[in-house]
Amino acid sequence: MVVHVELPPTWHAVGLDDEGSTELSAFRRPRGGDEFTPNLTMVTRRSPASVPVTALANRALGHTARTNLRIAVFNNREWGNGPTAMVLRGFHALTLPSSGGPEQALVQFQLHAGLPAEQDGWHDVAQLVLHCADHQRELVEAEFATIVQSLTVDS
Repeated sequence: MVVHVELPPTWHAVGLDDEGSTELSAFRRPRGGDEFTPNLTMVTRRSPASVPVTALANRALGHTARTNLRIAVFNNREWGNGPTAMVLRGFHALTLPSSGGPEQALVQFQLHAGLPAEQDGWHDVAQLVLHCADHQRELVEAEFATIVQSLTVDS
């Protein structure tokens, strides 16, 4: 099973074809004065069909919380249930300072989308993660929605 996305013209895939595949890394072309480059990643992971997608999304949010000073969720939406559910989380994250640099106030969106289960009791879950600086949120949020709407799956 392969997941494809279409990137808006303002986004550039890194090291992969522009249509994406089971893994994608991309960034938004920088604009003058931006100190942080918005970026996104997509991976597809195998999971037992018995594990709800919401549990996987909660685990990812918990992992993010452990790697940042603090997070504050501002968007928590779920569609469906079970292995084919979709979960969208949007949150503010204050990062740890690195190498004497300042803390960064970032926004992160995580989308977890369960794909139909296969006969062996496993299924794929696509995880799409967008990072941007807090002041860039309005700029990239609509583009992220466009990327999400472009998701297609080939079996």
